[in-house]
Amino acid sequence: MPLEQKIISNTYAAIDLGSNSFHLAIGQVHQGELRWQSKMSEKVQLASGMDEFNCLNTETEDRALKCLKRFHKRIAYIKPENIRIVGTNALRVIRNSTSLLKTIEGIFKQRVDVISGREEARLIYLGVSQTSPENKESKLVIDIGGGSTEFIIGQHFQPLLTESLHMGCVSYKKRFFSDEKLSKSNFKHAISASQQEVQHITQQYQSEGWTHAMGASGSVKSIFNALKGLDKAREYITQDDLQWLVEYLLKFDTISEINIPNLKPERNPIFPSGLCILYGAMKQLNIDKLYYSEGALREGLIYDLLGRHEPENVRQRTVTALQQRFSIDIPQAQRVLKTSQHLHESLCSTWPDIHSEHYKDILSVAAELHEIGLCVSHSQFHKHGAYILTYADLAGFSRQEQSILGSLVRLHRRKFALEACEELTDDIKPIVRSLAIILRLSVLLHHARSQTPGSLAKHIEVIQDKSDATSLTLKIDEKWLMSNPLILEDLKAETKLLKKSNFSLSIVIR
Repeated sequence: MPLEQKIISNTYAAIDLGSNSFHLAIGQVHQGELRWQSKMSEKVQLASGMDEFNCLNTETEDRALKCLKRFHKRIAYIKPENIRIVGTNALRVIRNSTSLLKTIEGIFKQRVDVISGREEARLIYLGVSQTSPENKESKLVIDIGGGSTEFIIGQHFQPLLTESLHMGCVSYKKRFFSDEKLSKSNFKHAISASQQEVQHITQQYQSEGWTHAMGASGSVKSIFNALKGLDKAREYITQDDLQWLVEYLLKFDTISEINIPNLKPERNPIFPSGLCILYGAMKQLNIDKLYYSEGALREGLIYDLLGRHEPENVRQRTVTALQQRFSIDIPQAQRVLKTSQHLHESLCSTWPDIHSEHYKDILSVAAELHEIGLCVSHSQFHKHGAYILTYADLAGFSRQEQSILGSLVRLHRRKFALEACEELTDDIKPIVRSLAIILRLSVLLHHARSQTPGSLAKHIEVIQDKSDATSLTLKIDEKWLMSNPLILEDLKAETKLLKKSNFSLSIVIR
């Protein structure tokens, strides 16, 4: 095997499936420091490949897969757990994305996380802050993508405000430059639309304030390159620079005629729309100087991946914040958490689909947050909790992970209706079914809110037949059960509920 194909444990890779371009970044950790080895990108144009029903055409899907197969060859030597793949705005709206995502996961043997706009904003800020000179001053970061634009205010490595607005260089190209004309009217309408969109966040962001502003990703980079090619380069961009660029573009009649030194020709089709979005944002937020950052989403993904190995990561901070915000009973959550971990450990060798650390972590989060819906109402609180966890902006979690979390909380009590979890894909449902049974039993065994997980583990033995994933037997000490008679009644009721979903729970008293 060639040296470069040997699995290297200290190397990490991130793939950003953007609305316009796909990006790959590879970094290696040396003595605690991340050093970039390679960065590459290809223009795939997912957002341009959708029809009026938001379905992706086969030509664009083929282009995407060919690009990713090339990416895969570049990272074949990297451990799968050191690779992170995320989809952004286009994959959030493409209606027929399931088959594409499955094919991508098959290529990389790694899941693809479709992330929310605010999660994208958080990761962008992480990439910018980690690759910028360290300082404690607050900064505003603007990242113009193909389908959305992210705005973040943060200090040091911590984002304070995150927002994702539905305007991108590809979508604005369709809205304002579909006729390919570089007219004053087209520019005016596009800039005005950008200002109107940013107006929704202006008061909040200006109240928070920032010391300096930074731009990230392709659109901002192309504007810097264009100004450099036209001998207008300096450390930062001003509103006057953008107005000057608009007037320069008006010298051309159509987009295809654009000819600017230092600007890649393939960038021409979306250059005017990206320029308008940035100009409108800078005008609306009254930004006088905007600096360019080399860091963005793909860099943030790797730093986030590295950060998840730390004792306290963003996901745990999110869980803690939710527990505090929704007044969750922490001792009860911890009891359910520890018992669910014990049951998972007992079953993961016989239920292989759930053995991964990823699903163990998701189960743990569900255990810690299973009572979140009580803040709304005690009646049907499992449904309220499912809705919160599925649709809230949860930093550190992907859309798919939130769907699983919501489904586990939805299924943790009452009727075991897996078919009601519409967000789940067919391949995930068996895994959720197994995890949900573990969570249900963990909650049930702590119904009295007093049993310690240690005593439960001592008195209850889990027995699972490896050849049958649809049954489970609990052996329970008779003396212990006599002192906890209500648990037996709860288990009998649970047996009937699970039987309706073709799962056999047996109770043996020893």
